[in-house]
Amino acid sequence: MKNVLTTIFLFLTVASININAQYYIEMRNISSEYDANTDTYRLDYGNIKGDPFLNENWEIGKVIFNDKSQSQNINLRFNSYSNQLFFKEGEKVLLINLNEIEGFVFNKKEEIYKVGITSSKYRFDGKQAFRLIYDGDVKLYEHLAVEHKSSKHPMTGQLDEKFNRDETYYIQTEDGELIKTRLRKKNLINDLGIHKKELEKFTKETKNKVKSEEDAVKLLEFYDSLK
Repeated sequence: MKNVLTTIFLFLTVASININAQYYIEMRNISSEYDANTDTYRLDYGNIKGDPFLNENWEIGKVIFNDKSQSQNINLRFNSYSNQLFFKEGEKVLLINLNEIEGFVFNKKEEIYKVGITSSKYRFDGKQAFRLIYDGDVKLYEHLAVEHKSSKHPMTGQLDEKFNRDETYYIQTEDGELIKTRLRKKNLINDLGIHKKELEKFTKETKNKVKSEEDAVKLLEFYDSLK
């Protein structure tokens, strides 16, 4: 899987743009500074337990624009609760307009995240970030959903608030449809829908039980080869 992601990462790097004054102006045009009066950007949730962010700390990465060009290396954080992508410029925290980009990359982990994916079934409006695991005729993503839960202690009445995190895998078919799946042989083969016999034979011959992302990538590569 690392080789697959490395190939994608290198391709995106080749497409990067030179940093110049015009780029800086464009970056500022799709960004807005934090407004304390409206509390638009919230990086600190006080006493709420848990973490709504993809990355606990700022990480160096790049933004991928809709025209395939890339930003310079910048500090990024993505809030999976509010679906907001932040970058840090000095001591200022700014917000990137997700309508202007198709994704972002965390350099160190070589993790690619895509935005703009929609699904009425799963209530995705294009603002969510999906980690790209496999990029073929079909695609495999992981999505982190974060919900805010609150409850009161029955005796003391003390309010308990926390963020619940739920990581889910999705297949995206060639027509763009998302299908929730699991990293299990039976689930992935059934969710792919076609070539079941061939896929079953492949997993048996290769002893691939599809219990990891690497196993899933191998199965999807074989699936794409059957087209």
